[in-house]
Amino acid sequence: MNTKDLLLKLSSIHGPSGHEYKATKEIENIMKDLVDECHYTKVGSLVCVKKGEGKGKIGLLAHVDQLGFVISKVTDDGFAYVSGIGGWDPKTVIGQRAKIYSKNREFYGVFGFLAPHLQKAEDRKKYQLLIICSLISV
Repeated sequence: MNTKDLLLKLSSIHGPSGHEYKATKEIENIMKDLVDECHYTKVGSLVCVKKGEGKGKIGLLAHVDQLGFVISKVTDDGFAYVSGIGGWDPKTVIGQRAKIYSKNREFYGVFGFLAPHLQKAEDRKKYQLLIICSLISV
């Protein structure tokens, strides 16, 4: 697999903070034939070891999780207000597609802000990120 395909594959795995297991499992599947051992730490980090000859050691480290959001409110007109998991800047996700997982269904949406004329005056000074949802399950 070339580098571009590998990066596209790994970056398309949904794995927000605290739920990185799908991403680490895929990395383990890729690495298992290239290293001598793979194991997980108590906090869920994946460690792959390749033994060699010599005194030097090299460590390759990667951050696995992706931006994640929790829906804090859903309105009758199809807006889902969200709060972030971890640190993020709301301006970086505007216009990006979102996949929403519920207990029984999945939805698609797009990140955006509520139009100023639909906001209350006191809310115009703060960022209130929301997802405009498709109500059609996938």
